[in-house]
Amino acid sequence: MQPPEPELSEIVNLPKIEFDLDSPDDVLAYLKLFFSEKSAAENEATLAFAVQSFKAKSTKTEPLLNIVQKEIIISKILMKKEGRAKFLVSWKSKRSQRFAPLPDFAKGK
Repeated sequence: MQPPEPELSEIVNLPKIEFDLDSPDDVLAYLKLFFSEKSAAENEATLAFAVQSFKAKSTKTEPLLNIVQKEIIISKILMKKEGRAKFLVSWKSKRSQRFAPLPDFAKGK
């Protein structure tokens, strides 16, 4: 007698044990692991921007996974609190150059 097949919901809710570094969604999930839940939520736009920027730099000869390996894994920037802080400061600055905040006069509309 064979064991019963797992329900689809059981398969979908398995804990993540590996990340596809060529998938922007997985890269974002991987980056969030290095931050507290609160910090990851507060900085999600910045982390997503970093992933988007990595993806934009990717080419056929240098896919996203190579860029993530170089920028995050090999550099070990996110392994220490100081590195995580520098990473966020750097990417917040880069993001602020691209996105303009809503002006005060438009907030009341």
